[in-house]
Amino acid sequence: MRLSYEAVFDYSNQALKRIENNRINWICSQAKGDTVLDVGCSQGLASILLGREGKQVLGLDYLQTLIDSANELLENEPEEIRSLVTFKRGNFLTEDLSESNFDVILFTDVLEQSNQPELFMEKGYRLLNSNGLMIITVTFGINDSLDQKKTYYLKELLSVADPYLEVEKINFLGKWVSLVGRKRGAINKENSIKFDSALIGKLEENFYVIERELIGELKKHQEENSRLKKDIEELKLSTTEHYNIDNTLYDVKKIRCDLEQILKDKSEVKSLIKEIQSISINFEDFINHQNKRKDTNNLLLVEEKEEKLQAKKELLELHKKYEKNLNETKEILYKFNTLKKSKLGKLTLWYWKVRGRIQGGW
Repeated sequence: MRLSYEAVFDYSNQALKRIENNRINWICSQAKGDTVLDVGCSQGLASILLGREGKQVLGLDYLQTLIDSANELLENEPEEIRSLVTFKRGNFLTEDLSESNFDVILFTDVLEQSNQPELFMEKGYRLLNSNGLMIITVTFGINDSLDQKKTYYLKELLSVADPYLEVEKINFLGKWVSLVGRKRGAINKENSIKFDSALIGKLEENFYVIERELIGELKKHQEENSRLKKDIEELKLSTTEHYNIDNTLYDVKKIRCDLEQILKDKSEVKSLIKEIQSISINFEDFINHQNKRKDTNNLLLVEEKEEKLQAKKELLELHKKYEKNLNETKEILYKFNTLKKSKLGKLTLWYWKVRGRIQGGW
């Protein structure tokens, strides 16, 4: 039965996935011995692969979620494999392993997560059988993850391993560097590191691989930035040519339609379209409101003028009546004065005076 790498690693970067697969396979190929302690076993892939080769393996990790994942993966293996592999949650530095000894100890991405890697090395040294092997893998170079405590290049890794191990192999795999060392007869704190030209050549080759990868990524980012700048300039030009707004409702509606047509597949400017739509709606409301105000004002003005005109007409009619009454009164006064001065008028006045006295006496 084939163990699927996809069950453990979910990299979208296929190149990185190949490097990780090669790294796991290289580690397993270097594990020469019958008993193996896998420190930092993670989801248990290396432990299970070694179990398939008939080795007795103890996988140790301090995260229960990873141990659970490893056990789920192990459940898919035949009984003879499951009987050889055990996963346990625990801290390597505090876990009691005094009754156990191992032919091989794996430190996979462990030492860079500690400020005191010598503590791991000393305990690992005690647990190794005579002539046992230690396989160490660390991230090569800078890693800004929160659990990364130390940065390792070649010299730093050799300095940590040299007091406890006779270094036999060094392998570079992209962003990782791996070391295989055999247990020394005694711990030697004196520096015995030697660099030969072949080792330096491997180091430079790995620097070249990483640098070429970074340059490739940088080039992709630069090309993407250039493309985005070009799109922005074209968008600006298109905006200048097509959207000369002159504060009319027609132009606002046209802008909204053009923007929806040109940018309908651009999710990052949906909010801009909504804003333009809002502006258009508000502008329509404003125009309608202004028109209503204008119509209302005009109507009030007409009504006011009509009222004034009516008042003037009524005033003119009153004036005409007043003139007519005045003229009639003058005419009556004229006739009265004329009659009063005539003989008949004087006789008539005397008659009415006499009659008035007689009646008053009655």
